[in-house]
Amino acid sequence: MQDEMNIKKRAKVLEFALSVESSITKLVLLFLNVSKEDLKALGNKNSSLSFKNKIDLLFDIGVLSKDENQKLLLLMEFRNQFLHNITCNSFCKAIELLGSDRAKKLLTFSCSDFENNLENQYSHCFSQLHLDCLQLIHTKYEIKYQKVKQKRETITDIIDYSKYIIEKDTELILSLSKKFSEMSNNDSEDLKKFKNQLSKFIELTQTELTKSSELKLLREVAFDKKKINELLN
Repeated sequence: MQDEMNIKKRAKVLEFALSVESSITKLVLLFLNVSKEDLKALGNKNSSLSFKNKIDLLFDIGVLSKDENQKLLLLMEFRNQFLHNITCNSFCKAIELLGSDRAKKLLTFSCSDFENNLENQYSHCFSQLHLDCLQLIHTKYEIKYQKVKQKRETITDIIDYSKYIIEKDTELILSLSKKFSEMSNNDSEDLKKFKNQLSKFIELTQTELTKSSELKLLREVAFDKKKINELLN
């Protein structure tokens, strides 16, 4: 019975398919900016999205081209035959069930000559299809990951610089306010008047800056770790 079902070949096809689907899930999570662990639609539960749902989603949001989507779909179609069809115990049988057009597509993944041994050729092509799919996903993941990393670094630099400016501006304003509020017996009346006016101007400027919605938001972001994490994610 095991020989008839060709368990070894089925297991290999399933192994290839699972490795691709796992990588696809990681790619979806990255592009949707999902980091939580308890997942439903993108987890491993019965209610989770299917392999086809995931690659179609990536196509819809512009991550996969039509050809890339079809490549992943081809792997999924062979996986489904070996996994769900008890009579599918070889690639030749899978081709018979799926149609000759799938044979043509699969054969594009190899230029090796197997001396008319179609089963070995189909098997080799499927292995190459598997590698192509993994390389495709890995490339897209790395490109997106680097963009996300660069964005986080840029935002972090802006926040750190803004925090530095706010702290230094506050120090400067307080220092000037204190300096010009100090009166000396040697000061002339005009100088005292000037210091008094300048001190009031500095206090007024500080008050206006404190009330500024833009600066208030900048302060909240720059000094609030929770808001920083929300912005980075």
